[in-house]
Amino acid sequence: MNKEFRVKIGLFSSLLLCMVGLYEWIADVPVTTNTYIPIIFFVGGTIGAIGNYIELKKLNKTDK
Repeated sequence: MNKEFRVKIGLFSSLLLCMVGLYEWIADVPVTTNTYIPIIFFVGGTIGAIGNYIELKKLNKTDK
């Protein structure tokens, strides 16, 4: 498994975590009883997605 594939998996999972957090935050019936857990999911997923996107751009730039 090369590094580009791992970064793509990380990007996908971060976006999924961000979407789950956003859904739980906006939904009328939240999955968790704590109100801060979906916010943590959303913020963590967003930060991870941005970081993985930057890393993927760096990998693609060095390949060319």
